[in-house]
Amino acid sequence: MKAEPCSSRSANDNNCLMGSINESVNSTICDESKLGRLVLSIPENGCSRQKASSPFFCFGGFPWRLSAKTECSERTSHIEHFSVYVDCNPESQSTLWSCDAVVEVRLISKSLGTANYTKRFTNKFALNSNNWGFPAFLEWDTVKDPKNGFISDGMIELEALIEIKGSSGVKQRVHVDFTSANNLSNTILVVEGQELHVNRDYLSLYSPVFDSLFNHNFAERSQERIELHDLKYNEFKELLQVLYPAHAKLNSDNVDFVLVLADRFQIDYVIRKCEKFLIKTDEFSNELKLVYADRYNFPSLQHHCIVEIKSTDQIKTLKKSEEYRSLSDKTKAALFEKTVKLL
Repeated sequence: MKAEPCSSRSANDNNCLMGSINESVNSTICDESKLGRLVLSIPENGCSRQKASSPFFCFGGFPWRLSAKTECSERTSHIEHFSVYVDCNPESQSTLWSCDAVVEVRLISKSLGTANYTKRFTNKFALNSNNWGFPAFLEWDTVKDPKNGFISDGMIELEALIEIKGSSGVKQRVHVDFTSANNLSNTILVVEGQELHVNRDYLSLYSPVFDSLFNHNFAERSQERIELHDLKYNEFKELLQVLYPAHAKLNSDNVDFVLVLADRFQIDYVIRKCEKFLIKTDEFSNELKLVYADRYNFPSLQHHCIVEIKSTDQIKTLKKSEEYRSLSDKTKAALFEKTVKLL
């Protein structure tokens, strides 16, 4: 197919919808993995010369983003192309960081017998090179050609596989491996038949429940292996990661069970962290936050929720919700007081 000169679409066309990060990737935790995967989905009729971008996904100590647009310029030989870029830490104004990475960008084909279209690049991301990619990734006519399968159900799907080869300016978080013994572990906790190597003094310092188990319960005090019941291994391990110096971050996926476990083992440090997270996050509705405040007696969270209510209509909507039914009389009284103030 002969490439045609690009049409005069407006450079101000801003109907390019934001892409979405792959739900299998947790974008709220900036982990230290050296491998990352970004996914960007764009409606065909929303792709213009204004970039569509995925949310930021944090790994290797840096925030990453995948973007795409169409471009017709000298660097694309005045032929309209599909352009693809990867951003690394773009909001930083510091010169004290860098990240060497190999990036493989794939345009996904849904057509049987047609391979994904792939290009790779290597870049040292830094202050003045935090955005890299391909202005002329693939001709736009080729992307639109139905036989290639790059557009399926009106959507274009891109992914970027990123491997970090080296970096500077990132302080690595302490990693604690509970699956094997180390010089700081002196007790084995068994959950769902799997062992977790912990330090009983450290846990006793934060939890009166563990303090009683390790130091006051005569039977367990002399045991090197202690079995804990009615727990899920992965959830309890996550609690330990939050509590230990690794201080794993809370997110919308783990805060509920971490809070349940922190309450069970009376770990005030983790409970306070959960309340602070719930105050700051915008991933939960105000109604659900009120339930958490009520359930765990979080006055600061309850205050935050009530301050967020700006009208009596919001309270009327709240009263119709499932969450309202589970609220205590004290919280309902606080909402009544708020209603009076808004009248």
